[in-house]
Amino acid sequence: MDHDFSEPPDATSAVQQAKAFLRKTRHCTVGGSDLPLASMVTGAPLVYLETVPEDDVDVVIGDLAMMCAPRALSADEAAQTSKRYIMRHGGPSADGKYVALMPKSASLSGQVLEVEDLLTAGEGPLMAYERRAVDHMNDDHVDAVKSYAQTLLGAEAGEWRLASLDMDGLDLVRCDASGIAHRRLWFHPPLADPEAIKSKLVELAAAGRAS
Repeated sequence: MDHDFSEPPDATSAVQQAKAFLRKTRHCTVGGSDLPLASMVTGAPLVYLETVPEDDVDVVIGDLAMMCAPRALSADEAAQTSKRYIMRHGGPSADGKYVALMPKSASLSGQVLEVEDLLTAGEGPLMAYERRAVDHMNDDHVDAVKSYAQTLLGAEAGEWRLASLDMDGLDLVRCDASGIAHRRLWFHPPLADPEAIKSKLVELAAAGRAS
């Protein structure tokens, strides 16, 4: 294989390390409280809250510290986005709202980062396309999805499914008798256009077959 798909491009850069925390970490601290974490398609943190704070909140994800503005998702946004959370953590047990934590400032181990460098494009077009693409792959191309995890990422064999996709990569989940596992596959390079997702999935499937 030409790339290590388990690592982002230029994995030593602070921006890529921060992106890895946003995309791969499964829990965060929001205002001092530990919460299950998913991500919006842009990479902005996605959480489920019983009460939505009115003011900005401190968010810590591994070595990444951010100040974020909470934004409750509309019913339409939640319908499009909630599966990103559910595929990681299951459905919420309490009444509340899905909330996007919109970064206003960020630092990694004390190094200040530009927020716009951490988030990816494609929220409108990609949000509309993502769930159809994920469901199509899981329903009709299970072998390709398994090859992403088992061949390209070297994961253990199991019932792997595509959980979500974005401009930087894919998230995969395995839930079977062996337990639950999550893996991240990074695109090399990241996509510049949401319309390139389909051809990238085909390219990765071919790479899996050839390995």
